Amino acid sequence: MSNVPQLLPLPAGVLPLFSLDHQSYGETGVDNFVAEAEQAQDDEGGQVFSPILQPKPKNQFDFDGSMGLYGWEVFYHIPALLASKYAENGNYDQAKRWLRCIYDPSSTGNPWGVRPLSSNQTTNSFSSITDPDEEALRNTIHYQHATIRHSIENLLSQGDDSYRQETQETLQEAKMWYVVAKNAYRTLMVSFFSIIRRSPIS
Repeated sequence: MSNVPQLLPLPAGVLPLFSLDHQSYGETGVDNFVAEAEQAQDDEGGQVFSPILQPKPKNQFDFDGSMGLYGWEVFYHIPALLASKYAENGNYDQAKRWLRCIYDPSSTGNPWGVRPLSSNQTTNSFSSITDPDEEALRNTIHYQHATIRHSIENLLSQGDDSYRQETQETLQEAKMWYVVAKNAYRTLMVSFFSIIRRSPIS
């Protein structure tokens, strides 16, 4: 039974998700997760990919290809879920580290770590879409705003926890988190209105 993953067909040379190689990765946090992913991309003998054609450019995952939804799960939904769970448990620093895999406002270049989110893709379509994720895939601004909103909520929750301790130091720390959240909200509003001006609904 253990050799079943090796017997499955491999589309475009991609190893199955549940191979023993993937299960051997350590569960030691975001730093090792990112390091192992980068090492797997650089290591041609790592058996993560065995492409038939020439290798694709580094860090250019094809979100429009047959594995596009898988890419969204790995690069967006899983980090967002982990950040949400860490925030629920009061581990706000870990939540911020996972959110920065998606959106890092301190970056000097493009702040978005997921390539489709950096293009501000918007489509003025009024088709009857009932799946919010499908709508967000067409108009990635929804995922952008959800990510920034989660970042702001994380900052506010961290400020609230500091405020409840009611000491001089924690009150000052709470004020700092509230100011950071206010500035992030202002950035969100500026980007939102710039998108509306650039793509008016007609």
